[in-house]
Amino acid sequence: MLRLIIIPVMFLYVASSRAQAWPISGFYRITSGGYGEWAEVFGTGYPFSLPDTNESYVELMVDGPSTTIWMAILGADRHTVFSSGAFTFFFTNGLMFPDHIQFGGNIQLPEEPSFNYTLSNSAEGLRIDGVFLGPTGPVYVPTAFAHSNIVAVLVAPVPTPTFSLPRVSATGGIKLSVFNGQPGQTNVIQASTDLVVWTAIGTNVFPSTVCPTCPFIDFEEPAHLPHRYYRSFSLP
Repeated sequence: MLRLIIIPVMFLYVASSRAQAWPISGFYRITSGGYGEWAEVFGTGYPFSLPDTNESYVELMVDGPSTTIWMAILGADRHTVFSSGAFTFFFTNGLMFPDHIQFGGNIQLPEEPSFNYTLSNSAEGLRIDGVFLGPTGPVYVPTAFAHSNIVAVLVAPVPTPTFSLPRVSATGGIKLSVFNGQPGQTNVIQASTDLVVWTAIGTNVFPSTVCPTCPFIDFEEPAHLPHRYYRSFSLP
């Protein structure tokens, strides 16, 4: 889902580093586990076995230097993000710990939405466990969801978007090309002056090209700043 690279106009390349115990970026196939959802009137719901049509794959992006971590639970088509009720299982802002990744925090009372999902490595593959609690709604409408003992095996690493070297346009702007995408995939370009605050400055779709495995995006920013950093990621 998220593919990330950071470079500044000064041609500095910031390389990713990952701890050995962290789950790595990649496209994973769910092999086992359970999913349950329930409404307040029913209490705890009976879990469904996974994988199924709605939940067959997991896409994970882990970038150490910027601590950018995204995860999406995808259907059998490898594209549709699973959703149930008002919650879509597309997590951002994950936190790194020595042996696991965490999305969300402490589970609160159901008056306010809250969730806690953890990812870790196991002998079988990527392990996912988590709970989401939403505000109490109409009876018979699910407001709580849980994944337990999910195991997913790595199918393929996530390709990282690749920038060309920045170049100056005829008007004095900065031109970049983004490679290593898939036709029809949405790519976002962000910019920063301090590597802390990032602003989206371009959203584009990789086009179909004569070479089906090498589409690219050309981008130009008219800003005239002495120091500028760029990064790019692709959505699921």
